[in-house]
Amino acid sequence: MVSHKQSTTILYIICLLLCCSAKSLAQKGSKDFDQIKKILHQQQQDWNNGNIDAFMEAY
Repeated sequence: MVSHKQSTTILYIICLLLCCSAKSLAQKGSKDFDQIKKILHQQQQDWNNGNIDAFMEAY
C-alpha cells in the first residue's frame, strides 16, 4: 500500500515532468511559429513583386 507521503512525492514528480514537457513544447512551438512567419513574409514579398514562381515555392 502506498503511504500519503509516497503519493505526494509521486504527484510532485509527475507535475515536474509535465512542466518540463510543456516548456519544451512551447519552445519548439515558438521556433515553428518563427519559421512560418518567415515563409509567409517571403511569400508576401514575392507576391507583391509579381514573382508567382517564387511565391509558390513554399507549397
